[in-house]
Amino acid sequence: AAPAAAQLRRLWLCVHLPRLPVDVLKTSVTIPCAVIEAVRNRPQVIACNSVAEKRGVQPGMALAAALSLCAELDARERDRRAECARLNDIAAAAWQLSPTVCLYDAGSVVLEIGGSMKLFNGLGGVLQRAREEFSRCGADFVFAAAGTPRAACWLARHLPGSYALFAGELPGLLRGLPVQVLGLTEQQLNALRRSGVRTLGALLRLSRVGVARRFGPE
Repeated sequence: AAPAAAQLRRLWLCVHLPRLPVDVLKTSVTIPCAVIEAVRNRPQVIACNSVAEKRGVQPGMALAAALSLCAELDARERDRRAECARLNDIAAAAWQLSPTVCLYDAGSVVLEIGGSMKLFNGLGGVLQRAREEFSRCGADFVFAAAGTPRAACWLARHLPGSYALFAGELPGLLRGLPVQVLGLTEQQLNALRRSGVRTLGALLRLSRVGVARRFGPE
């Protein structure tokens, strides 16, 4: 019940690796590359490098569609074991910054940095030390921070570089995030889209009873 202007006592930093499936593979930085995985028995792009993105390839795209946009696409099978090892490297490096470190969701590590901010002279000092530690792990990463691990993870994935240091800052940041962050089924997402609900803010403007009646209590 602290005032909205009061700085959060517990602050979670999320380190998200947006290209983790690509980063763990030995690929050329000049050749378009995509990592694929079978989804409903059909190969689908899980991640791609910036070269492939410039050719129109996007995660979630069917491999056939990706190849139609970029015929020379270097498609590789996903290596989950290598991804896990890289995340463990990030988590081990995070121990230099905090005693509380967790693997959180696919491609993210969260660490509690409320006490670390005093040790490293504020958030800027924490982020500088974090960049130094994580750069040695050989993967691209982005940061976000909030009062809960889940909020920090959502912001890192969809609004990287966001830092909600005060209680009153978080609601405004979360309202702009897409409803996909909730982990709903495709059927539920389609129902929301048909009603014009595409962000958390639009969803929160609806009544709780109305949402349960239109989209199901779950």
